[in-house]
Amino acid sequence: MKLCLKELRESQVNLEILNEANLIEDPQKFQFIIKEVKELVAIFTTSIKTSSEKRG
Repeated sequence: MKLCLKELRESQVNLEILNEANLIEDPQKFQFIIKEVKELVAIFTTSIKTSSEKRG
């Protein structure tokens, strides 16, 4: 899960770079994708915290 979280965060940064470079053709789709990535980051962060708490 930690690896997935790392990759999601990296993807989020890359998407923001694309946005700031004005390389996004469809801003509506982009906002949807950014929202999805943020939600996935939140889900994985919570899952990792919960898993860590249950272990120790």
